[in-house]
Amino acid sequence: MDTPGPSDSALLINLASFIVNNSQPMFTFGSELTPSEVSVLISLLASGAEIEYLALLQELPAGTGAELGETIKRSERLNSLSVYSANRKCGPAPELSRLVVASPNSALEHLTLQFLAVDVECMSQLCSSLSECAQLSSLTIEECDVNIPLLAKWISGLQALESLDVSIATFLPSGGGLLVADIAKLPAVIDLKLRNIRIAAENQWGGSFGGRLKRLALCGNHLNDGEISAIVDMIILARGRQGCSRLETLDLSSNDIRGTGRISELIACSPHLRSLDLKQNHIPGGIAPQALKKRANSLESLNVDRCDLGWRGIMSLLSPQLPYVDCIQHFR
Repeated sequence: MDTPGPSDSALLINLASFIVNNSQPMFTFGSELTPSEVSVLISLLASGAEIEYLALLQELPAGTGAELGETIKRSERLNSLSVYSANRKCGPAPELSRLVVASPNSALEHLTLQFLAVDVECMSQLCSSLSECAQLSSLTIEECDVNIPLLAKWISGLQALESLDVSIATFLPSGGGLLVADIAKLPAVIDLKLRNIRIAAENQWGGSFGGRLKRLALCGNHLNDGEISAIVDMIILARGRQGCSRLETLDLSSNDIRGTGRISELIACSPHLRSLDLKQNHIPGGIAPQALKKRANSLESLNVDRCDLGWRGIMSLLSPQLPYVDCIQHFR
């Protein structure tokens, strides 16, 4: 790798001075870095500069990913890392993958991986490296091609994890159930988003989330009425036992919901529910007015966009007997 030249050294000094004088511990690189610029960044991180957040939004020059990752790993101040392959359509980003494998450290609290194609070998190495992240509280793996079984095995060991957002670039017909079973073992998760994953087997859900979830998003998972029913049972049973009694927001959009009986029951029996998103399902009967009336003082947002509501469904939302509820309503 190139060593920083005079102009690069000046840039390094200016960057470090900017951080100290402006209390800006955040760096985002949206354009492609040259090898020389990567050298500057490595020197800056190695110097102990107060950089707490680093975002890399483009593939790195050849031969730079591992060294930058090792430098990040040694950084005691960096606690948030975002890696985003904006050119995923052009193929894998091997240097970003090498960086991700090399970079995890015990201080890392927030990790975001977006639009990365991670092969099985790299995924195995990544999981091994991330096992060192004992303080990791937030993990986002968005629109990535990853190996679900390996991911599930690793996630189950993240005891400090509070927020998890996983979406897969290519929809998988099976495999999501294993992920749910492992996530259910985590003691600290309160914010869970699983998107574009086939969540299988009703028995994966049974009261397994220990009453801690506040936000749950299961959009785009092709969930049918039977699977939705199992989720509703998990939430309803939580009122007197463990489960989702603290649930405040629920996103079930873009699934295969055909009936609304269990949804109405869910609304009536979820005392803290503030936001419910049902868009792009098929619920011509709408929502039971009695359920909406029971939650009128807490439910702030109900999204039924593109739900094929018939007249009965429309009237269930417009009944004059209901107190005012802020419903997001669109009709085709």
